[in-house]
Amino acid sequence: MSVKICVPTDGVMHQSLAHVPEFSVPGLFYPHPIEVIKNTFHEASAKHFHFTPFKWHYHSSPDALPECIYSEIYTSSAMLDEHNRICSQPHGDGCTLETVVAAIMLWPDSTHLASFGTASLWPIYIYTSMFAVHHIAYIPKLSDTIQDFYRDTFGKAVTAQVLTHCHHELMQAIWLLLMDNDFMHTYECSIMIEMLLACIKFLAQCLCPHCLTLKSKIGDLGKKVDQHRYKHYIHEDSHWLWSMVTMVQDWLYKQGVNIASKHVKDNLGPRSLIPTLSAFSTQLKCFGVNFYELFIPDLLHEFELRVWKAVFTHLIHILYVHGEEAIQKLNQR
Repeated sequence: MSVKICVPTDGVMHQSLAHVPEFSVPGLFYPHPIEVIKNTFHEASAKHFHFTPFKWHYHSSPDALPECIYSEIYTSSAMLDEHNRICSQPHGDGCTLETVVAAIMLWPDSTHLASFGTASLWPIYIYTSMFAVHHIAYIPKLSDTIQDFYRDTFGKAVTAQVLTHCHHELMQAIWLLLMDNDFMHTYECSIMIEMLLACIKFLAQCLCPHCLTLKSKIGDLGKKVDQHRYKHYIHEDSHWLWSMVTMVQDWLYKQGVNIASKHVKDNLGPRSLIPTLSAFSTQLKCFGVNFYELFIPDLLHEFELRVWKAVFTHLIHILYVHGEEAIQKLNQR
């Protein structure tokens, strides 16, 4: 299947978005997500799924206050709240079956396929109750033919900023296809979704998809002032956000404003926005969902393989410089 995205350029005006040239990206393979979910619950392994969420607590001593343990999705507050809400609703048509939450998690994960060469794959996984995992899509690459398309259409070479924008548009267009009418009907009937995808600029002023803490304030991590910012200065899927992004899109597509212009940066930069509307905002905003709250930390890739690995490597270097039995003592522990 092919995915079409609109391609902007500076200095070229268009009457409306419908008149903007579209580039077709072939190679999208995907089944309907709802069919994948249905088939998963028909498998024999479904009897081992956790349909009833629960809380885990740890007592360090008999007199200590209990500490909540966060593990899988079925021990999360989000699933517990959704479970209570679903169970409190009246059944229709005289149905006497038990009502449960089909908790799913969606993960896009770019994968390098070979030790040598550039072969890669970008699948989207769907986890059901943290037991069954299936591929629901393979995200195609933005092929090099866009260079020829851009030159033939606009008479000049495509810029790096436009290519980045096209990558953003391609990703959101694919998610819109996945969240088809059947999917949205099921969501409306109360299936909970948690997912990892944000429409913010990479390594810009605001590094977190949840809050508006600036890069310059990273040194405050762990302090009370940082906790205050995290709770009160948050990303919100508001009318202001839609107005701002659609206004910038009009500049790019209709008025031919350069995507790298100071005017665009001054309007989107303070909140690290990009001139692309999130597919999750488009589909879920009508349900009162703030799509920024759907994102979860990727502990493996964001911390264990990056921050902690770098810190631990640095500590090992310190121990080697210290000498004596420092390394041996570490290995003993």
